[in-house]
Amino acid sequence: MNCWHQELDHAHTEDDVARSARDYLTLWSARELEPVTLGWREMRIDSPEDVRVVRTWLVASPEAGDPGGVLRAGPHSDHS
Repeated sequence: MNCWHQELDHAHTEDDVARSARDYLTLWSARELEPVTLGWREMRIDSPEDVRVVRTWLVASPEAGDPGGVLRAGPHSDHS
């Protein structure tokens, strides 16, 4: 996980951030992304605008948006 943070720290442009986010997104399975994609919308990050769209989806996701809610396990988690 530290690598992800280092990449963002070293990003100089919005395109660098989008590229890092796209690489990070590949670590997640379709099942793990289901609460955000609602099982039907494709999650792709090819541009800075896509980062903004995904951020909006995350905020709108009931599981991600509720601080008291239980999130499904993500990458590198010991839970399934």
